[in-house]
Amino acid sequence: EDIEDFNYGLPTNDPDPPSGDKPIEVDETNKEINLGGGLNDGYGSIWYGGDSDTANCIDGNCNLGKGFRAYFEFVSNLVDSSPDSTTFGDGFTFSIISGVYDTVPGTYRNTKYDTGGPLGEYLGYAGPGLPIAEGGDEKGIKPPKIALEIDTFPNPGAGSICSSNSRNDGPPEANHIALDYWGEDTPGSLDAVGGSYMRIGSESPADGSPEDWSSTVGTISFWFKRDTTNYGDGTSSGDRLWGQDANMETRFDSTGTTFNLDWGSGGNAEGAIAAGNPFTGVGTWYFMAITWDDDTERLQVFWGDETTPTTLLSENLIWTGDMSPLGGLITENLFMNSSGGDGLKNYAVDGNGSDLRYYNVELTLAQLENVRLFGSEPGLQSNFPLQSDFANAATSTPASAAVGDTQWSQDTPSGFDCGTGAATYDDNRHGAGGGTTQPMNSLNTHPGSGDDGYYQVVKAPLDDNWMEDGLLYGVRLELIRPKLPNGSVYEYQIKAWTVCVDATCSDLDAVQKANFSDTRATYDGSDPQIELTLKKGNPLELAESVHQDLKSILFGFTQGTSGATQDITLKNMDMRFIKTYPVSDLSTW
Repeated sequence: EDIEDFNYGLPTNDPDPPSGDKPIEVDETNKEINLGGGLNDGYGSIWYGGDSDTANCIDGNCNLGKGFRAYFEFVSNLVDSSPDSTTFGDGFTFSIISGVYDTVPGTYRNTKYDTGGPLGEYLGYAGPGLPIAEGGDEKGIKPPKIALEIDTFPNPGAGSICSSNSRNDGPPEANHIALDYWGEDTPGSLDAVGGSYMRIGSESPADGSPEDWSSTVGTISFWFKRDTTNYGDGTSSGDRLWGQDANMETRFDSTGTTFNLDWGSGGNAEGAIAAGNPFTGVGTWYFMAITWDDDTERLQVFWGDETTPTTLLSENLIWTGDMSPLGGLITENLFMNSSGGDGLKNYAVDGNGSDLRYYNVELTLAQLENVRLFGSEPGLQSNFPLQSDFANAATSTPASAAVGDTQWSQDTPSGFDCGTGAATYDDNRHGAGGGTTQPMNSLNTHPGSGDDGYYQVVKAPLDDNWMEDGLLYGVRLELIRPKLPNGSVYEYQIKAWTVCVDATCSDLDAVQKANFSDTRATYDGSDPQIELTLKKGNPLELAESVHQDLKSILFGFTQGTSGATQDITLKNMDMRFIKTYPVSDLSTW
């Protein structure tokens, strides 16, 4: 009934749509929204921008409170009978996005005029960080955000996440719905100023505990950026990025012309690598990885940066070091500092460090390139995203501590904008594929639990493609926002259905159909196609900072097309916010 309060988010970032054909149109007379308009390469968003006392919404910014139940209907006016479902597309999302006010830089996180990226597979939802507007402005819908996507154009490419054809959808003859989440683990960085640095594990461990990163085969990787270049001159800013004791560290020589890796328990000669120095830029983000294998006596150091692919910098094939806890006499793990030869820890780096990882396997060059771009590989034991604390995202072990005056920064390598982080998803990163192939499964936050954020229907030989058959479909989404955390995370619970409600189909009987569209109560007339709940053991686990960023939200729709076109009508939307606890028995919901 409030359709006049929906506002366009279009590539021009203009509140009024451009003249002529429009990628999104509002029909106030019939109370319908049209997505696609039959245009190629059209994208945009449309957000509720009104006021509602009952929903606690002001200018479209709503108090998410305890959650919501939403229902709407859609019909594809273009029927796709193609065997690979590529005649029309690409689809659309129903999204909730953060609407909190960021005191720095003093603006709202998102507004009712924002939209996402231009590629069809982005569905108008991806961003920011991608070249959306002319001139390469990094605009877009900022995380955190959650979307239910209706995808009518399978993309099985699985290429680079920052380029087109990067999806890993199911079989080409299957349209799907998926729950997309973006915002959890995008790394920030530790701003190491005033001699501050990070200690991982205990100091001088007696038991060789696993958090002290002393496996006989292993890999350490991290990103760093220096604000000044003070080399190994013994000052308080000596540029030693990593150290495990006086003889196992990274360092620059006093002239700054050679980068050294000393990685041997019995002295520098056993594990020294004079590796040159590609790390010359101030204000440049560099990627570094150190790999070792006691058995093969191989020690290697790799490097890359925001645009340079990972490559081998130098290696030692007769390394005689010993990484075992007692043999190596590893006393500590320091990031952005080292004990140095004098053991005084006066070699702190003036700059930023991010996305610190430890693996108990020796990663290959190809795997390290994947780590640099996407941040995940087998054997990961510890991962410190360093967004706002020293929490270990890979295990439950709180294996780190701050030394000095710790500060945090959102300054990260540009590649992180494309989705680095194991739980960070946008519309260009999920899929029905498996294994270690990127992009990763849609919201499969608990490996082994199944693709609970992804549901597809394979086309029958003589049928039209699912959701593109000219029939009316009903979509229902229920979200419960937890009141209290479970440990360090907030467990969001989500259910979603997309079923045919047309008079010619029989997905629901009359009673089910009436209850299905009723948002005043939870629905249990049929099993959800997407279910992330405590009952199933796979809720969406969000950090407290993200939970707080979702206290105020905007809601609406995004859509995108590429070489194909689409013409979709939305109508009969009803959304109700849940205001009081208990919303139900959360343990069984």
